[in-house]
Amino acid sequence: MGIRRKDELREVIKLYLVYRGRVMLRRIVLLLIVFSLVTIFNSGCGKKSETVKKTIIKYAVRGGSTDYNTAIVLKREFEKKYPNIEIKLTLITPWGKYGQKILTMAAGGTVPDILTMTEMEYFAWIEKGILLELNQYIQNDDEFQKRIPDVFPVLMDMAKYKNKIYAFPAWFNVVVMFYNKDIFDKEKIPYPDETWDWDKFLEVCKKLTKDINRDGRTDQFGTFVYRGSWIRMFLSQQGIPLFDNKNRCNLDKPEAVQIVKWYYDLVTKHKVAPVPLVESREQGPDLSFMSGRIAMLFSGSYQVRVFKNIRHFSWDIAPLPKGKKRATSASTVLWGISNQCKYPKEAIQVLKYLTSPEGQRIRFKYNADSSILKSVFKETVMNPNEIPDNDHVFLESIDYAIGMTKFPENSRIFTDILGPGFDLAIIGKKSIEESCRDLTVEINKFTPKGD
Repeated sequence: MGIRRKDELREVIKLYLVYRGRVMLRRIVLLLIVFSLVTIFNSGCGKKSETVKKTIIKYAVRGGSTDYNTAIVLKREFEKKYPNIEIKLTLITPWGKYGQKILTMAAGGTVPDILTMTEMEYFAWIEKGILLELNQYIQNDDEFQKRIPDVFPVLMDMAKYKNKIYAFPAWFNVVVMFYNKDIFDKEKIPYPDETWDWDKFLEVCKKLTKDINRDGRTDQFGTFVYRGSWIRMFLSQQGIPLFDNKNRCNLDKPEAVQIVKWYYDLVTKHKVAPVPLVESREQGPDLSFMSGRIAMLFSGSYQVRVFKNIRHFSWDIAPLPKGKKRATSASTVLWGISNQCKYPKEAIQVLKYLTSPEGQRIRFKYNADSSILKSVFKETVMNPNEIPDNDHVFLESIDYAIGMTKFPENSRIFTDILGPGFDLAIIGKKSIEESCRDLTVEINKFTPKGD
């Protein structure tokens, strides 16, 4: 009986184990089925989310770290509003090499979507077919149409070429006079204002030019004279355009020669300004002003962010002295879209944001660039709690500012030819008359032929 019960007990245990094994197997199979279903479900969801892909717009940032960091903020804020568009940033540096790199990329079919360009490049890039025409997008877009009246007119005009628009102004600079208040106070001379003409300017320059340490060399100059490309602004003040209505250069006209001579006499005859090429090589006009070596400096509104770092003297701004009429120079940087862009509608959204009040405020906050929008300019630059005190001069000056000529060869004309055009005359190796005559011949080789 004992042996039989043991055998029965073993049989029961065996049957139990078989039963238990089958139960465990069913549970394992069930778990595998559930796991498979979950995996399939998750996989299906993943495939569904992949169908809603983000459109990538490539933005070629121009400049240095400040420009790139500003672009990062703009990218972040834009993508919050437009989660279906991703901006991919590429920094191209230094500033002066950007244009050539873009031309190389365009030739290779790899140019980014959003481009930053100067007026020296803009019209050339249009003629080379690099930029997308924007008229159809701007004309049919209510947001753009509401924004255009808020853009300073001279800037909007600079964006037009043969009645078409290929880029939108990004930020701008207008030339005004920066002056060292401490130097004026020391000499008990009233600060410059809107009543000044060029005779008054020269008179004060002579009083402010001094050999302070009496070593036989001038330590403090009344002003700084720029090289050739700036002469266009001074000609305009006397009612003489650099180019006539047939795009012929007017530099060889007797009245133009007289104005050019007066301007460079500030260096050669009156000696109230240092030799520009020498001064630029040593430290440049910005540092010359910041060191107290230059009493009055003509420069762009972008200098405010630089000169705010001056701690050892006070400074302010005034309008340029007047000639027969008031005139100054305005320059703008532009944003455009590559003609190779695969997603122009999405790129337009990026362009709209960059030029929107929000985008413009961000650029001012992080990069101190002057906004193209009158409304934003007034709320950012026109700040009574910050220098300069006379910030209203910026707003007044832009009203009579002249924009850049709309020539594809602007860079060659203004940088390569006019830039060094009077260097020999300044050092006495050539007359102003001869320089003006030779420059006219050379420049006319590259101007568009008028009717």
